[in-house]
Amino acid sequence: MSFGEMTITLDDVRVLLGINVTSKTVVVKSKERIEVTLMVSRLLGISISEIDEEIKTMHGLTIRLAWLKERFSVPSKRLLEEEESEEEEDEEVEEGSDGNKEGYVYPPVECLVRAYILNLIGATPFANKSGIRVPLTLIQFLEDVDIIGSYAWGGATLAYMYR
Repeated sequence: MSFGEMTITLDDVRVLLGINVTSKTVVVKSKERIEVTLMVSRLLGISISEIDEEIKTMHGLTIRLAWLKERFSVPSKRLLEEEESEEEEDEEVEEGSDGNKEGYVYPPVECLVRAYILNLIGATPFANKSGIRVPLTLIQFLEDVDIIGSYAWGGATLAYMYR
């Protein structure tokens, strides 16, 4: 390195981002599109057709952060019972005793956690040049919610920056 040049070190990543640098190594295993689509569907609770459409739109194994936020920031408007008539759909939605509005599907908490963390790592340590996409290959590390924090995300971040 020439005099006057700087580079980001692993310690810089640890201090600036406050993420783990010494733990389980994050090794991204390349996967086929269908494998990633099925894994995302299972871990985020999104239909395969929705994910496939988004992947086709992005021309690769990435999704838009805006799509992810839109998909998980409000309850899904899919009806709980598919056989309800159009008349029932037009009736005013009443709030139930548990605060859940009838007719809305709320994803499981683990799906919400995974979506939030995928958004977080896609917007910060694994941000691409445009800052609008997140690589779906990272979803394999979000399968077990209890161990997500045990990965050395700092080392992976540094490697991703210098790729």
